[in-house]
Amino acid sequence: METLNNKYNIKEYQIKVDKNKWKINWQDTYEKSLLLFITGKCNLNCKNCFSSSTRNSVEITLEQIESILDANKEFNKVDLMGGEPLLHKNIKEIIQEIKKRNQQPSIYTNGIKLNELPADIMPIRACVSFHEIESDNPSRKPLKPIMNNLSEFAKKGNKLKLVFLMDKYNVERALEIVNFVDTNMPFVNKLTIGLMRYENDYWNDNHEGVLPFDMYADNVQKIINEYEGRLDLDVFLKGVLSFEGDVGNLPNRVNRFKCVFQDLTYSDCLYNACDLKHPKLTENYKLPESLCSCKHTGKKKCLADKVRLTKVKK
Repeated sequence: METLNNKYNIKEYQIKVDKNKWKINWQDTYEKSLLLFITGKCNLNCKNCFSSSTRNSVEITLEQIESILDANKEFNKVDLMGGEPLLHKNIKEIIQEIKKRNQQPSIYTNGIKLNELPADIMPIRACVSFHEIESDNPSRKPLKPIMNNLSEFAKKGNKLKLVFLMDKYNVERALEIVNFVDTNMPFVNKLTIGLMRYENDYWNDNHEGVLPFDMYADNVQKIINEYEGRLDLDVFLKGVLSFEGDVGNLPNRVNRFKCVFQDLTYSDCLYNACDLKHPKLTENYKLPESLCSCKHTGKKKCLADKVRLTKVKK
């Protein structure tokens, strides 16, 4: 086991893959992504939301977004974040401005208002994360209440990324949840698996609901070993998982996400979104160059790295 560069001496966990069942696919290129936190408004109040510290009524104006896009044309992708980005009053115009500049827009949404997205700005990509199949607590982001929204969104030719986030409360049902998606959501061909962390103290397991890294590794291994369905799986490494064949240091791998928040401050890293002391953008809205190594791990890797496992056809 390799010890990472952090005060908790977290170890890396080697995940074993049956190559008769799965093919391991690593990204061979990394795109630069601009994460625009366009609003602090949200229709949920999730306890461990990584951007909870920016939750407020502030919005980036459409004019400010246009200036940010014009000053940072090197970004291939523009991800709209929140809060809940679909609550922004100019969401349609924002997406139109991104497309006008030949950049790829994505919406990171809880899916509740996905059916209200205007048809004339489609196709578009949406990322929806969840914790449970069903729950009386909306902040557990259960799947069942939004399944029709997701189905209709996919039928219109849009791309849907579905992310199952493990924590202490759902880990015992992890394989059951994967199988539910397989059986009940035929419009989903790939499921992304990740881990909910307390971002202000990322390496520390001792926070409410946070699943320890070793339990995450054990349950990822269990899913890979026991799941027999049709879905391909994307697995977030979360800084601790290791798979055979890692492609190593690629351009843009580290700090490929630049965050701009609704108060016009910015961050070099998605995992610093909860920090309240971000620097301000300059008057020309230009973002500085990225760092060359990750300050969370001390390596040329990113905490957002993932590997794709595709089913071997027999």
